[in-house]
Amino acid sequence: MSDRFLIPEKLYGRQHEVETLLAAFARVKGSRTTEMILVAGVPGVGKTAVVNEVHKVIAQQHRYFIEGTFDRLKRDIPLSGLIQALEDLIEQLLTETDAEIQQWKAKILSALGEQAQIIIDVLPKLELIIGKQPIVNELSGIAAQHRFNFFLKKFIQIFTTKEHPLVIFLDNLHWADAASLNFIQFFMSGSDINLKNLTLSYSLLEDKKRDDDTEGGLLILGAYRNNEFSRTHPLSLTLNEIRKTKARIHSINIETLNQANSNSLIADILCCAEKVAIPLNQMVFAKTKGNPFLIHRFLKFLYYEEAIQFHVDTGHWQCDLTKVKALALTDDVVEFMILQMEKLPTHTKKLLKLAACIGNSFDLNTLSIVYQKSVVDTAGDLWTALVEGLILLEVDVVNDKLLLTQNPSSGIISNQEPKQLPNANSKLPQYKFVHDRVRQAAYSLIPEAKKQSILGKATKFMIEIPMVSQKNLTPTSPKLVEKLR
Repeated sequence: MSDRFLIPEKLYGRQHEVETLLAAFARVKGSRTTEMILVAGVPGVGKTAVVNEVHKVIAQQHRYFIEGTFDRLKRDIPLSGLIQALEDLIEQLLTETDAEIQQWKAKILSALGEQAQIIIDVLPKLELIIGKQPIVNELSGIAAQHRFNFFLKKFIQIFTTKEHPLVIFLDNLHWADAASLNFIQFFMSGSDINLKNLTLSYSLLEDKKRDDDTEGGLLILGAYRNNEFSRTHPLSLTLNEIRKTKARIHSINIETLNQANSNSLIADILCCAEKVAIPLNQMVFAKTKGNPFLIHRFLKFLYYEEAIQFHVDTGHWQCDLTKVKALALTDDVVEFMILQMEKLPTHTKKLLKLAACIGNSFDLNTLSIVYQKSVVDTAGDLWTALVEGLILLEVDVVNDKLLLTQNPSSGIISNQEPKQLPNANSKLPQYKFVHDRVRQAAYSLIPEAKKQSILGKATKFMIEIPMVSQKNLTPTSPKLVEKLR
């Protein structure tokens, strides 16, 4: 029994889906196959949560799991989600020992040869591993696109060994740009490229012949909203083309929870027998239709409205069913989140609006620059959103300066206010919205007349922020966008 209102991090009613993904990982592990699993479902149904269960298993086996998210507001940036995933891979490589990094350096240079700069142009941090590389010959039009796709594929294949398969998770595929969809089709269908037209060296042409002998296992997981999907959707057309080849591609549909699973969740939260939770579950299920994200948010809403309280004298949770029945819940998740955000302090709402313009993930340094306040003031103004579980902390602050003990969404968080942040040399925290629907709600709070100016200002600041190794070629850089186009 606990007097803290905690949302369990376990999954309910997802055993079959998790087992299906783990079986796919087992198939590519120890083989040279490439497989793609599509995870479909409506917003908030828990697609990412199911994939994260697989991530836990992969992490325990010390395999590479990388992820990137496509952004509705950044669909004009080529390969944004894929580049984000590969940046994740570079970050993981940089945490390894010097000896291991040297081994990866040798493999990367062996695979890419004198063309490594092509990949550095989109992954600047790769230079920290392989050093400066010679400038490559300029190509134009379709030749440049073919050359880029070929070497990006070779770069990914470096990390797909039979002993250590690579798993790439691409979230929100329904927002993927044309360049990303074209590359996925090229990668999965095994499309060939007339390399002789790319004026590449003979040694690289020979390397291509040996690819079949060196390829390892690769599992691509893609999540998308099937309620925003049609036969004419670009993703649908791309998948149809992939299916015409011998590529291994499967789909999983994530359904909303049934009443039994919803009841188990509520019983675990209230630390009571499942039969005791039935009356509350019936009301919650009627309002949420079994959507896990909406169930979590509505239960927290009931707790904040004191419809659910812990009584110290009895040592149990009690629920005022009359009050629950009176509290309205809109069918639109975004509208419901807007209603919740309206109760936040003005400065917190302003920060969330700016953060929504940056992306699903954002770091404290970037947000403070856009906010035009110090990182200490920015973190303080953001604190309420963190406590409310609207955003999560991805990178822990050195020495626990923000007083977090675990995932804020679970409710395990100190009631104390943040007192100080690390000095300028410490790594500042990275945040993310708990769900892209929360970010959508924050973005919708911006008046239409101001959206373009605020979004443009945020993008301008992001472009001007230098990256590690003093490079300013970021995924939002006009130079990079022009290169990839």
